Amino acid sequence: MDFSHLAAAIGGVVGLVGGVAGILSWLNQRKQTSVLQGQLEVMREQFQTVKHQEGTATEWARKFDEAAEALAKISPSRITTGPSTIFEGYSYIFKDEDLRRRIEIYLGRRKVWFHGFLPAILGKEQLHNPVIQQTIQEALDTVVQFKRDHTDFARALKLL
Repeated sequence: MDFSHLAAAIGGVVGLVGGVAGILSWLNQRKQTSVLQGQLEVMREQFQTVKHQEGTATEWARKFDEAAEALAKISPSRITTGPSTIFEGYSYIFKDEDLRRRIEIYLGRRKVWFHGFLPAILGKEQLHNPVIQQTIQEALDTVVQFKRDHTDFARALKLL
């Protein structure tokens, strides 16, 4: 075998190895691309989840502010229902003892001496708590029902 045949054989082997390496590199690149696309999809889903949670936290913060404002107006007030008949507005509107207890635990506390209401400071995690969400919603629903049923008392409490 002379030098030209040997060089041609070596060149052929090198070309074959290079071709196989190119094909393997191409396959590896496709595999990495699909893995990265999967990771990007997971990141997009996480971003959408975070965005949705921030939106719901904002919505629940707005509802909490609305409930705290109503509780601050109701708590120090008294309702006159007849001659010599005066009720504390807070217990008159929130007749359910369990709801009053949950309001005082989760949404804020009442001042004993002046019957005021100090709203709690809630973070995003707390606003995602289903018990707090239920308490906020029940408090708002009770106030809306009171406004609908007793517009004259609601006007006196400055809820309307």
